[in-house]
Amino acid sequence: MNNSFTGPIPEFNRLGALKALYLSDNAFSGGIKEDYFLKMESLKKLWMSDNKFTGPIPISLAKLTNLKELHLEGNQFSGPIPPLPALTSLNFSNNNLEGQIPTGLSKFNANSFLGNAGLCGKPLSVECKVVPPTAPPESAQLPEQAPPSLKDEASVTAAIVTLVLVILTLAVATIIVVKRRREFDVLGGDSFHEPIELHMPPPASTSKEVESATISNRGDLIVVNEERSFGLPDLMKAAAEVLGNGSLGSAYKAVMTNGVAVVVKRMRDMNKLGKDGFDMELRRYRGDYTTGTS
Repeated sequence: MNNSFTGPIPEFNRLGALKALYLSDNAFSGGIKEDYFLKMESLKKLWMSDNKFTGPIPISLAKLTNLKELHLEGNQFSGPIPPLPALTSLNFSNNNLEGQIPTGLSKFNANSFLGNAGLCGKPLSVECKVVPPTAPPESAQLPEQAPPSLKDEASVTAAIVTLVLVILTLAVATIIVVKRRREFDVLGGDSFHEPIELHMPPPASTSKEVESATISNRGDLIVVNEERSFGLPDLMKAAAEVLGNGSLGSAYKAVMTNGVAVVVKRMRDMNKLGKDGFDMELRRYRGDYTTGTS
């Protein structure tokens, strides 16, 4: 004590068994590392008053359970006072300390804390200001969303109307396809590998003979009376009813969309007949249905 030592604090912390350290009334300066006093577990008295120490009070002082006396007055220590062990003597006056005085130190005289403009709480008469807690980011109110504009509502309405029209179109198309498929099945159109024969009554004023058609290996539409010709698509649209069944196939009455009634013969095993047999069958069916079918 009462010397003119200068510079940073020497490495007294290498003396782990040291019980008292008096450095008052010198010119030591600079900061002290936070872990400087960790190995000085036997230290009971620490006097470093009236120097030029700066920075925070080393937090390692709080680990010294045997420390009883701590004098740091007359320096330039800053920041808060750390939680310290049960001291019997202390002095922190005339520094730059700030914050609330720890509750465990409120039993000491107020003079031990004077000269620190930032300190508050007992034993000083300066009350600490209560800072309201900052609202967490999660509780921040979200900006109100603007109500949807008329343009947005119109777009949504148009999309809904378009969707409804598409659904209706698909439904109508499905109904038409199902209806035509049923009519197609009634005529036996599910197997076009067999030929189809049509018989139409010839006009009373003509005696034109039935001309024979060429037999092919694929399903063909054979028109016996060429005065009224139509295609297979027209036949598919016609309403049909079964007239009878024979050894070579079934006969149907088909009413065309224009009101004309025709007889449709769906023949099987055509390849077994040959050309002459096919001509004979055509003439026979012509005679049967021109006299008994309308």
